[in-house]
Order: sequence, then structure tokens, then C-alpha cells
Amino acid sequence: MDKIVYVGVTEEDVAKLDFIEVYSRQVLEYVHRGIPNFPNHGVFHVLNVIDNIKELLGSYISLGYEFSPKEWLILYLSAWLHDWGNIVITSEDERSKHAEYSVRIMEKLGDYLHFLGKDIIECVKSVILYHSSVFDLAELPTESLGVRLRLISAFFRIADACDASFSRASQILFKILDEFLSEENREFWEAHQAILDLRFSNTKIIIEVEHGKKEKAEKLIKKINQEVEDVNKVLKEYEMPVLSVEVKETPPLGQES
Repeated sequence: MDKIVYVGVTEEDVAKLDFIEVYSRQVLEYVHRGIPNFPNHGVFHVLNVIDNIKELLGSYISLGYEFSPKEWLILYLSAWLHDWGNIVITSEDERSKHAEYSVRIMEKLGDYLHFLGKDIIECVKSVILYHSSVFDLAELPTESLGVRLRLISAFFRIADACDASFSRASQILFKILDEFLSEENREFWEAHQAILDLRFSNTKIIIEVEHGKKEKAEKLIKKINQEVEDVNKVLKEYEMPVLSVEVKETPPLGQES
């Protein structure tokens, strides 16, 4: 298992993240085994979100913006902890509550997490709660406990939403679960499979879609655009460049450049 490279944090912070990784891997192994509608919310998703955080913040750093070690740490911790609530969800109807459940689990495991410090824990709980679009980012304070809480919560929401490619819903798993999926969720699985790649280029989110499958990908493209719209309101408040979305369809087979 390759060691994760964390940028923007201190060596002490990396040690904390290593502890949280050990805890998180134990929890995520058991997430939503009985709910086939769910795409991947395990360790692979966490690693993709961490990569998205580094790419997204890196894009803004290249434009001259800065993020404190504390802000980086909160984002990384949120990546590891944000989907723990899925372990107690037993039905599709409860899915929208997973962020609240994640926060409740953090509170229940206080003895295991106290080494992070009270301020960090409170900020992580806020980021986790507001990564769900059920909650309005405008409800968060612009600054709290020494971090730009509304801003980093907005960045985390996008980093999470942009793990949307085929890796979230593999073809072989789709074939196994197909008969158990609702029609709506089948459309989301097919949308994931239609997206070959999703990456950040400066402040642009580039979505690469398989040729002929743009319509199938539209469910997720629309969702990402909605998230971008909400996040851009926050970016404007901090007088930072807004995000945009560009969809690219791969050329037909044999016509690659």
C-alpha cells in the first residue's frame, strides 16, 4: 500500500492523518453492503477526493492564493471521515442523512478523535455536514476558529462531487447489481460509466465523456453544474475566481488525434 502524499500540512499533521486513515479503513470496509444503489463510497473514493482537493487548491495557489496548514488538514480529515455515516444507513430513503450520521459518529467516537484537538474536530464536523447539498453553505460563518470555514466547505463539496467518473461504478459491479437497481439509480450508474475522466485545469472542471454517451452522462453533469453554481456564490464572497465546467466528448474510435 503506497503512502499517501499530503501537501500543505506539517509532519505532525501527517502523523494525525495516518492515525485517521487506520480508523477510516476499518469503518469504510463495511459501508452500505446491503444497499446496491450506492456507488463506491469506500477508500478508493476517499483517495480520489484527496487528489481532487490537492488539484483544486493547487489551481488557486497557482493564481496566487494561499491556504493555511490548518485548512489543508481539515479538508484531508473531512475526506477520510465524511462518509462514515453510510455505515448505519439501511435504506435508500436515509441516504440524504448520511452527513448528519457521520457527524454523530464523530461525536460518539470522541475518545478516539480527541488527539485532533477540539477546534479541528468542530471545523471538520461543519465541513462534513455541509458537503451535503441538503444544507446551504451560506449558513456557515465566513471565518471560524482561525479558518475560512465557508470557503473550505465549498471547496470540499466540489472535491467530493467531482469524483464522478466510471471508477465510482464499475461495469462488472453494474452487471452484478443491475437487477437490484431502481431505474433512477441505474441512470446514475450509467452516467458514472459514461464519464472517462474528470480533472481540474486552473479554475475549470473538465469532464471527458465517452463518445456517444453525453446524454447518459447528463444526470451527473447537471448535478456537478448545480454544485458549481452554489460554490461560486461562496467564491465571489471571498473575491476569488469562480469555477466553470467544460464537457469534452472523446472522438469516435479511429478518429483520435
